[in-house]
Parts: sequence; C-alpha cells; structure tokens
Amino acid sequence: MKERRIHKRVIYWVLTLMIPLLAAVAIMSTYGYVKKQAVENYENPIETEENIKNYFKGNYVLYKSLYEKVSGVSIGYADLYYQDMESILGEDYEYYTSHSQAELDLFKSRIDDAIIEAAEREFSAYSEILDYYIEDTNSGIVISNTQKDIINNTDGYVFRIEIVYDEKGNAFIGDIKAENTEKVRKYATDLVLVKNKFLKDFVEKYINVEDDVIHRFQQYGTGPVNCRIVYGVTNEVWQQYQAAGLRVYSFGGLFSTVYHDYMATDVLAYIMWAFVAVALLALYLPLAKLNKKPYSEGFWGKIPVEILACAITCVMALASEIRFSIVKLLEGHAADALYEWAGLPDKSMATFLVWSGHFLLLYCIFLLAWFCGLGLRVFREKGFKDYVKENWLFYRFCAFCKRQVSKAFEALEHIDVTRSAKKTILKIVLVNALILMIISSMWLGGWGFVVVYSFLLYFGMKLYVSKLQTKYNVLLQKIEKVSEGNLSVDMTEDLGIFNPMKEKLSLIQTGFRNAVEKEVQSQRMKTELITNVSHDLKTPLTAIITYVDLLKEENLSEEKRKEYLDTLERKSLRLKVLIEDLFEVSKANSGNVILNYMDVDICNLVKQVRCELADKLEQADLDVRIELPDKKVMLSLDSQKTYRIYENLFSNIAKYSMPGTRVYVQGVLTDNEISISLKNISAQEIMVNASELVERFVRGDESRNTEGSGLGLAIAKSFVELQGGKFILECDGDLFKVTTVFPVKSI
Repeated sequence: MKERRIHKRVIYWVLTLMIPLLAAVAIMSTYGYVKKQAVENYENPIETEENIKNYFKGNYVLYKSLYEKVSGVSIGYADLYYQDMESILGEDYEYYTSHSQAELDLFKSRIDDAIIEAAEREFSAYSEILDYYIEDTNSGIVISNTQKDIINNTDGYVFRIEIVYDEKGNAFIGDIKAENTEKVRKYATDLVLVKNKFLKDFVEKYINVEDDVIHRFQQYGTGPVNCRIVYGVTNEVWQQYQAAGLRVYSFGGLFSTVYHDYMATDVLAYIMWAFVAVALLALYLPLAKLNKKPYSEGFWGKIPVEILACAITCVMALASEIRFSIVKLLEGHAADALYEWAGLPDKSMATFLVWSGHFLLLYCIFLLAWFCGLGLRVFREKGFKDYVKENWLFYRFCAFCKRQVSKAFEALEHIDVTRSAKKTILKIVLVNALILMIISSMWLGGWGFVVVYSFLLYFGMKLYVSKLQTKYNVLLQKIEKVSEGNLSVDMTEDLGIFNPMKEKLSLIQTGFRNAVEKEVQSQRMKTELITNVSHDLKTPLTAIITYVDLLKEENLSEEKRKEYLDTLERKSLRLKVLIEDLFEVSKANSGNVILNYMDVDICNLVKQVRCELADKLEQADLDVRIELPDKKVMLSLDSQKTYRIYENLFSNIAKYSMPGTRVYVQGVLTDNEISISLKNISAQEIMVNASELVERFVRGDESRNTEGSGLGLAIAKSFVELQGGKFILECDGDLFKVTTVFPVKSI
C-alpha cells in the first residue's frame, strides 16, 4: 500500500513539472511564425499615420514663427488663428467684452496654452531629428533648422514631404519621398480634406466650452496661408537609427509605437491561452486520486483569495511584459547586449544563454499557472459559499469588523449608567475621529465614503436606539406589574443599559416581598399577642376573683382562709410581674427608656448573676460551666438593664432546661467585641422558630404549663439592642443557645 501511494505521488509530481514544461516548449515553437508576422506588420516609424498628423500640427507652429518674422510683430496663437473671436464665441463674446478686455485676454491666453500643449512642445522634440523648411510665397522669407538644400537635394533624404498653403488657407500636398509613398500620401490627403482641421482639435481637449463653440473654432478660424512647408529625415539620421539596432523601437523615442510590428502579432494571445490551458488542466485533471487527502484540507485550502488573485494578476502582467523580451530575443539585441556586457568569448554562447533564460522564464510562468489552477480546485471542493467564508480575507475582515461593531454596540447597550461615562465617551470620540481622519485623507472618492459612513452611522444609531426602546418598554412593563402587586415577576432578561435599574427593581421586589411577609407575620403575632395577653392576664385574674369569692364564705376555716390568702398573694404577684414585664418591654420597643451608662465589667456581672440565681439553678438540677476571660472587660453599659438581661436568660434556663443536664456559659474576647453565649438542653421539644421565641408572650413549650410571662427573651433582646449590642438566638433540636455581643470599650 505504501509503495502504491509513493507511485501516485511520483505521477503527481511528474505531471506538475512536465505540463508547464510542454507549455513553454509549445510557445517557443511559435516564435518563428511570430517573427514572420512582425516582418509582415512592420511599418516604417517615420511614415506612420500618427507621425504624419504630428507633422501637420507643426505647420501651425512654424507658420506663427514665419508670420512674426514677416510682420515684425509678436503675436499669440489665438490672435493669429482665431481673429474673428466674436463669431467664435457668439453670445458669450458680449459677456467677455462687457466686463473688461482683461477677461477676453485671459480667455485667449488659455487658447495659447492649449496650442502650446497640443503642438508646440511636441514639435520642438521632433525638430531635433527632423529637418524643416517654411517659406512665405509672397516675400520669399524663409525659416529653417538646416543648412541643407531640402528643396532641391532630395537624394540626401530618406523621407521628405511638401505641403503648400494658398492665400485662402487651402492646403495641397506636393512631392513626397518615402518608403511607402502611396500610404504617406493617403494619410496626408485625409488630413487636408478638412480645412483647418486641427484648429478645433487644439482646444477640444484643453478648453472647457460648449460643443457648438468648439466647432466654431474650426469654422471661423484661419490657418497658415501663402506658405510652403517641407519636412525631411536625412540619410545620416536614419543610418544612425538603424546602426543602433532600433528597427523595432520607436524612432528616436518620438515616432510610432514601441515594438509596433511585434505588438500586432498574436504572441501575447498565445501565451495567455497557454496560461489558461495549464491552469484548467490543474483544475480539472483527476489529481485527487493521486493526492492522499482533498486539496481543501491541505496547504492549498488555506491560501486566501486575495493572494491567489494577486498571483494570477502578477503572472498575467509578467506574461504581458514578456513580449518585450521576445522582441529582443528574436531580433538578437539581447544576445548582443549579453555578449558585450559579459565579455563572452563566443556570441553563440550568449545566444544560448539568453534563449535558455527566456525558456526558464516561460517555464516559471506556466508553473505558476499550474499552481493557480491547484488553488482554484479548493473552490470546486468547498463550494462558493464556504470558499468565500474561509478563504476570502476581505470577507473575513468584514465579518471581523461586524463582530467588533456588534461588540461595540453591545458595550454601548451595557454601559453602567451608575458610573462615570467619560472613558466610554472618549473612546467613541477617538474612534469617530480616526474614521473621519481616514476619510478626509482620501483624495479620491472621499465624499462617497462620507455618504456611506453617514448612512451606516444613521442605521447603526437607529438600531441602537430601537434596541434601547425595546428594553425600556420591557422594563416599564415589569415595573407596572410590580406596581400592581405582582411580586413574582421574572427578571431574567438582559436589559443592557437598564440592567442597574432591573437590579434595583429586583431589590425593591424582594423588599416588598419581605415587607409583606413581615407584615403577615406581624399580623399573626398581633393575633397571638392578643390571645396570649388575654390568656396570661385572665388566668391569675380569674384565680383572684375565685379565691375572693371563697373568702366571702362564713363557715370558712382559718386554715383554709390562710391557704386562700397565700394563693391570692401568689396570683396577685404573678399578675403584677406580668404587667410590669409587659410595661417594660413596651417601653423598650418604643425606645422610651432612659439608660444610665457607666463602666461595667461584663464578665464579673455575669458571674454575679449566676451566683444570685444559684439556688434556682440547683433546684433545677443543672450543672453550670462558666468559661469567661480572666481579665476585666470594661464596657459602657447600663448596669441595671444589663443585669436584667442575664437575669432573664439564667431564669429562662432554670425554668425550661432538662434536669440533670449541663449549662455552658462561654465568653470570647476579640479586639473589637466580646460575645457571651449561654447553651442549655431544653426539657420540652422546641416547636417554634428561633426568631419567634423573642416575640412577646411566646414560650418554647406551647402547652403553657410553665410559669413566666413569656417576655423574658423579648426584654433581654430589647435591652441588648438598645445598648448597641447584638442578640443572637439559635435552636438545633433540643439545644438552645443565646449569644450577646457588645462592642469593647477597653481591656
């Protein structure tokens, strides 16, 4: 299997190397025919139609010089050839003359510049290699750039043409000496058939006037008159031209088109067709069977479209420019130049080297064509859509820009309005300034980019505002639902710039929900309060009334009377304690309590309370374990209220703890506060929440068999919080824990 794969790869590389090689050989085999075509297409550069036109343009330049010499007056082209300016300008003539003569002179100077640009500058270059002669037929005055007898000595010239103008400006073609006399006469005759043809051409491309005015330049203009003009190229100039080996070049850089004879051949078409053929072979040959994986998955699948297009364009440009090397190759100029430059011993060696180099150049062109075809195979395998997405850098750049713009708009949608927006505004201004700077630097199409940018900015801002409005409406709907009492509104949507408001609305929603729950709980507790107060006040009061009635009996024994009085005293004292506790907790909750602050050693106070209630704790069969800091912990507290706090807590422990259990009193001191916790095991299962135990008239045992007002924890909590402390109550099964936390004044 491995040998078979190697065999396929060998075939693949043979095709890759041989097909461009065969294309190069095929093109070079046509060079003999190309040279034959060039010889047939050859036209003497002196006698081309374009150069004959240039000679006739020179007539107007030479006649102006002749006119100035004959008249002795310096004159401009406009005053000489467009004397009837009123007829030429028509209605516009009144505009120029009504303002000032300077306006008309300025217009004439523009005409002078146009003729200088169209004829004088070009003819001045021709005059360096072209002999000319102009004679005024009336006065016999002559202007010429040569001492040779150009009129009678025709043998000294390889090219000579004579033009004669009569008194009306009509032109006639005289004697012509040329390699192809008939063709030159035809070109010249075509030019003189239209009188003063060039007077319109001079201004048509250089002066911005209406079409009818341009035609009047020719109609009312006057050309050369009463003169005889002769042009010629001497044998010496022509021999120098040919001696330089410039037959296929433009004559002196002034005549004909470069390589005009070779350009007329089909050599470029041959190269282009061969290039396309090689690329198509690479595109459609069944090469996939010779390759171990699809081209789209390998190196070729990663080449961007732009690079492939640049490669094809460069190869096409190189193929186009190779025409000039073909000319030098076939005419022998390249071999001559290499022979002289390198100093080779044999000219045949120079010929071999330049032909080999040219063949190598062609081979490289067609090898690149083959690789371009391989690159296009990826297009066939992926399909247009995927190929553009994956291989077109411009598309990927546009997609990248789109993502960045989307991110920018998303960032704008999520601006935190609760913070300073200076940085965001600065970024937007800088990016916009950069875009405007780039647009303003474009000297071509800048206004078009401004329009496009303005449209994009408009639609982008419209989309941005539309999204803001949509999210604002969503937020408004949720606010309306919350205002209607719906406290379960979903708040999961992304509201962008309104997210802080959504969060605040969620907090309001949570706050309302908590307030409602607290209000419901408060109403329930109020109901229970009324029930508990009624029960706790009614019980001793009923007992008092009952025993008072019993004391009214006449046959009551002294022993019974004493028993009833003891019971009355006990019930009265309970009622008194209940009323006092209720009064005290009411004052604490209303804040109507006067606190007398002093320095109190909190640890010593807790120990004192424990000692004073030791009898109750022993009767309840409780083992109290105290772990408090040994040092003094001085706090600014009301000693009586603080004593009452721990008295209520220890009393609560004595009443409700399971007999025979331990009670732990622990103090933890930090730099900022001291926390004192009391833990005990409840005798009865605690059936209410820890938060409800500090409410008024609430006890852990709902059977209400124990004594007490049910206000002990409520009073303790109120006194702790009034003095800036924290009261923490925890229940875990039967474990009951109360913690008081006070800020430390000094240690």
